[in-house]
Amino acid sequence: MAEEFGIDRATLREALRLLETQGVLRIKPGPGGGPVVRRPSSADLTGPLTLLLQSLGSTLEEALVASEALEPTAAALAARHATHAQLADLDRCLVRMEAALDGPAFYGENLAFHRLLGVMAANSVLLVVLEAIKQVTATIGRSIEVPRGVRADLVQTCRELRTALHTGDSAQATTVASAMLARWRALIVEQYPLARRCAGALVRRRSLIRLRHPVRHAPGPPPGRSGRSTGAACGTPRPPRSRARADPGRSGGSRCRGPPAGRA
Repeated sequence: MAEEFGIDRATLREALRLLETQGVLRIKPGPGGGPVVRRPSSADLTGPLTLLLQSLGSTLEEALVASEALEPTAAALAARHATHAQLADLDRCLVRMEAALDGPAFYGENLAFHRLLGVMAANSVLLVVLEAIKQVTATIGRSIEVPRGVRADLVQTCRELRTALHTGDSAQATTVASAMLARWRALIVEQYPLARRCAGALVRRRSLIRLRHPVRHAPGPPPGRSGRSTGAACGTPRPPRSRARADPGRSGGSRCRGPPAGRA
């Protein structure tokens, strides 16, 4: 590749590294490996979007409100553009949601239902933005304890939305989707009040909200040049080093200093 493009190997490696970071390709290791082109997905947007929201001091509730504003529009577009095959996929997803009413797979099937709704809207920009927001809030959504009665109500609302999509009723689809998302937001805010109060509640990947025990670092000097923090920075002083060290393996006896010969 370096010869083909007329560049040196260092420039080529840097270009491939940047493309891999942006999700355009992946580097396959081992014999016969090398750069392999991949199709970017909305998951590649999740990390940068989360960092941006955190730097802006965004809250979890703000992300939910954004989803609440966009998804009814997707529902209205889906009522106009959904195909018979897509509606059949939505019906099967709804059956799986009903089967998982009492199990841990319910949230995943619920996410799949909303993703199908975005696909049926036939608007790639809207789909990417909605999926990125869903992935930003997914960890907290999975940790929510949804009572069985609330799950049954959500399934019933999804049935009403399905009916609106089958009949092509855009206005009804918008109304039902708005009510469903508003209830979901209220449920999350009820269980996690800090989602409303704390700026910067969104953080990367595993924990999307800072709850009640933020990490506090003890004051101390900055880490040394080696990158390791000193004992004082962790709040525990280092024990003093002993100057006397026995070394019986060497000839001449111990290196430990004792009292001078001849003294009591």
